[in-house]
Amino acid sequence: MKEKTIRLNKFVPNGDYLLNPSWVSGFVDGEGCFTCSIIEDKNYKLGWRVKPIIIIAVHVKDKHLIEAIKKSFGVGHVTRQGPSRVQLRVETLTELETVINHFEKYPLITKKRADYIFLKMVIKKMKRKGHLTYEGLCQIVALKAAMNLGLPGKLKKAFPDVVPVERPNVELPQTIHPDWLSGFTSAEGCFYLRVSPSKLIINPRVELVYLLTQHGRDKNLMITIKDFLNCGHVYENRTWINYRVTKFDDIDNKIIPFFKKYMIRGVKSLDFYDWSQARELMKEKKHLTPEGLELIRKIKAGMKRGR
Repeated sequence: MKEKTIRLNKFVPNGDYLLNPSWVSGFVDGEGCFTCSIIEDKNYKLGWRVKPIIIIAVHVKDKHLIEAIKKSFGVGHVTRQGPSRVQLRVETLTELETVINHFEKYPLITKKRADYIFLKMVIKKMKRKGHLTYEGLCQIVALKAAMNLGLPGKLKKAFPDVVPVERPNVELPQTIHPDWLSGFTSAEGCFYLRVSPSKLIINPRVELVYLLTQHGRDKNLMITIKDFLNCGHVYENRTWINYRVTKFDDIDNKIIPFFKKYMIRGVKSLDFYDWSQARELMKEKKHLTPEGLELIRKIKAGMKRGR
């Protein structure tokens, strides 16, 4: 099925379209969660129920993206997650295997891939009924102990001798797929517009920033993205890594053309559109006039949470 075209600066009313599979993997690398729920349940012989889950959650404004990801996978169910978020949950073993087939073809490349590998191992053990033996259950608990935030207190108390398995090393691909980067930026990226305070009408300053922020464990990925786009700088900030592009030449000749070709999707596409419009005003020197500067401030006020 041919993917439907989505206009850059318009919302899509529903999720009845297919997404590029590499875009989906990039978005899930940003917003996805691979986890395993182990719940006390007296209906099970060992007293514990094992439930592997894949969750992708976004703000309710991007519900159409979640619906489109569901359509692209062909499995899962969409539910609300609190008052302002919506999520796609994939929970049955059959549906989980369908999603795993996707990621085997279009791999995750952040350190989140380690959680995905552990989830696959849990599913494999469950298919062999390993979760129904005490030894197998302990092995699954050891996998969960190494995933995400580790074991909650109740599981630590119930399985005091379980040692977390060692997390595998996630090797980066030789090159990044451009659609993966578009999906990842749609999830994790920021198009930031900084404007001088209103008092500074003389010599006003407008700054554009393309920003990606990740945990320090993905430092090499940020460097790889920098090399792929051939611009910007990578900065360490305690436990976080920031990749920033601020030079106007790089924004004009690399960032804006790239994301016009490999589209940002969801509400963030509107931020990218406004960000690009602000740059066009700057090229015309409008930011050097009080009227133009005020227009750019209005653009900024309508971005992100102001939308």
